[in-house]
Amino acid sequence: KSADVQTLKIQLGLSCNYACDYCSQRFVERPPETSKKDIDAFIDKLSNLKFDEKRGLKIELWGGEPLVYWKTLKPLVEALHQHFAHWWHKPYFSMITNGSLLTDDICHWLYVNNFGIAISHDGPGQHVRGPDPLDDPEKKRVILDFYRKMRPQGRISFNSMLSKQNSSRRAIYDWFVNLTGDPNVVLGEGAIVDAYDDGGMANVLATKAEHFAFRKQAFND
Repeated sequence: KSADVQTLKIQLGLSCNYACDYCSQRFVERPPETSKKDIDAFIDKLSNLKFDEKRGLKIELWGGEPLVYWKTLKPLVEALHQHFAHWWHKPYFSMITNGSLLTDDICHWLYVNNFGIAISHDGPGQHVRGPDPLDDPEKKRVILDFYRKMRPQGRISFNSMLSKQNSSRRAIYDWFVNLTGDPNVVLGEGAIVDAYDDGGMANVLATKAEHFAFRKQAFND
């Protein structure tokens, strides 16, 4: 939106390994997929933008599910590191992921490459969203180990959407405290889902009575 950039948002593509019920991208026409061959041209285009090391730079990697694009994401980030190698204060990277494709090796790479990570998970209402990576014991171990490594640096959160069937912020907080053992667990998002299609409509507050009940519950929470 401006050549004077403080936040650089990179859309890797819209592909995802999940199809969550209320996702805004489920029925969006898919653009051409990115790949490693696009990286050099992308890096060249950065010369058209203005960056300020003193002000800092945040680089956001977006999907779909960004880790679907791991074979592009990894060399892209390495190319970005090289582009800003002369900076003393390095860019800060961030990414939102559903967590299902995290492995020990990927988590280590994200850690050493200065990423902040948000894991999209609706806690007690995850069944409304879609599959739950925490149902897999090994995936649960990977995610919790990653949380405990990133949490002291404030570089990780769980992002939960509210819905008609998952409307209590307190219940979501309690669920994640029970999961992590962290009474100061970091939670993001917290908005009511938007309705893009029938899947979204089934999860929004549709009546005045539902809206008033939610307000009362939110106040008590």
